[in-house]
Amino acid sequence: MPVALSAAFVLHYDFKGEGGNGAREGISSKRTRVGAQGITLDHRIRLIIDELAHNHSTKLRLPELAVRVNLSVRRVEQLFVEETGITYVAFRRRLRMRVAEGLLEHSTQEVKDVTEAIGYKAAAFFCREFKKNHGCTALTFRRNKS
Repeated sequence: MPVALSAAFVLHYDFKGEGGNGAREGISSKRTRVGAQGITLDHRIRLIIDELAHNHSTKLRLPELAVRVNLSVRRVEQLFVEETGITYVAFRRRLRMRVAEGLLEHSTQEVKDVTEAIGYKAAAFFCREFKKNHGCTALTFRRNKS
């Protein structure tokens, strides 16, 4: 069962600060306000984040997303770090972990089903990543949050 998230929800956890870096040379001045926090983003990065938030369970490759926003892969990587403070890969990983947290906390799905819902193919890999990020297993996390 896919879980759709808003960009504001995603940014609440992963954005580096209010207002970003502001317009810089070589970056479009088209910026988008996100949520009540007043965070502004380059519109192309906002499109990528929206795509990730709505399709976090699928394998969205950066080259595909770069084509959608009419930029090179390298420029998307640079702009993503400038705007969010973290890499695309790190952002995607954090997003998946946030969704997993929500599913573990608010559903009765088995860990295997949570793994599939966030787009990981191997439950063992998900469990390792979850423990590395949270300091406890997914089941322990669920028990502590219940």
